[in-house]
Amino acid sequence: RNDSQRSLFTATSAVELRPFPVSLPESFRPESIEELVQTASDKHELNRDFWGRYKDFPTMAQVSNKDEILQIVDNFVLIHRKHVHVFQRLKVTVLRTLDMWSASDLAGLCHAWAQLGFLHEDLCLAMAGRVTETVDGCNPQQLTWLLDAYATARCSVDSVTATIVRATFLLLEKFTLKELCLHASSFARLNLQHRELLHAMSLRFVSLLTSCSDVSADRDWHTRYAARDLALMSYALAKLGCASDAAFAAISKGAVPVMRDFTAQDIRMVFVAYQRANYFDAVLQSLSLEAHRRIAQFSAESLTLTLSSMAYFGM
Repeated sequence: RNDSQRSLFTATSAVELRPFPVSLPESFRPESIEELVQTASDKHELNRDFWGRYKDFPTMAQVSNKDEILQIVDNFVLIHRKHVHVFQRLKVTVLRTLDMWSASDLAGLCHAWAQLGFLHEDLCLAMAGRVTETVDGCNPQQLTWLLDAYATARCSVDSVTATIVRATFLLLEKFTLKELCLHASSFARLNLQHRELLHAMSLRFVSLLTSCSDVSADRDWHTRYAARDLALMSYALAKLGCASDAAFAAISKGAVPVMRDFTAQDIRMVFVAYQRANYFDAVLQSLSLEAHRRIAQFSAESLTLTLSSMAYFGM
């Protein structure tokens, strides 16, 4: 067993491995909106004009106007909380009035509910017709949110996939790095094999990442991509069999300035992706050091997969 693996095993023996703590939106039913405002204002900046508009949650739940529903959901996102009763009533209204909603509207709604853990398969299935009919009105971000919604709900609808693939081809040159990475991960999570599109997305990804790889000349790289984005893209390309040396070389170079931002989950994804792609790069040595630094954040399964990939490369 080499030094890199021995170091990780030694650190593991001294640390109690527990599930990595995930911060989830708080589900709650406060007695009043005043109580919500009081508790949430300690951690978040509230739109008091919005919250003062409703006398209680039952009143809020009866809203039927599309723009008001979107505003309600967006304001819950801002305080990282969900109110199940209100959301359930609003979803019933949305399902009843789907003809009033466009794909771009539904993208915003689903993105918000996905962040709050309230996105369910029933909505994804019900809105499929509206998505296919109105998807041409979506921009790249909205296309990304739509496919991410279906991936989050683990719900695949052929007609929706076909229209999103077509729209993505048309708007591919307008996608940002972050949007490309999330979009690719959605294809991977749904196990959607569209090699022509994934190849085109990979080429666009390499072009964008290469253009901002010179950190010394471009100090705002962190606004263009994050460590998580690189982990998502490497995972997607490897899982769907679309990995290329050019893409993984770009990922390796792009990983250097964000190295200390990789989480335990990101590190596991990258190692497994590089193993699947059978691509070795010196950047994996730096990632192994980050794995050691974050050893307490690994679950037993993630650590096992990471060590297995390291062993594959003889590290």
